[in-house]
Amino acid sequence: VTNFLDLGYQVEQKGFDQQTADLKHTLGADLKLNKHFSVQLDKELYQYHNQERLSDPLKPDDKVLLKYKTWF
Repeated sequence: VTNFLDLGYQVEQKGFDQQTADLKHTLGADLKLNKHFSVQLDKELYQYHNQERLSDPLKPDDKVLLKYKTWF
């Protein structure tokens, strides 16, 4: 989006039939605070087409990372 902000979106289909497959949506952002520090955020959202999965949903793997980059 800008020199300091990157955005991402990913869709993963689990199953063979598009009408009954479960979908995993991943939203991500990477914010560069300065030349050494950045913050990365990832949020997973699930869309279930199979009603049996609603009683036992998957736990999302959400992430918040503080990154430090330097040269050795």
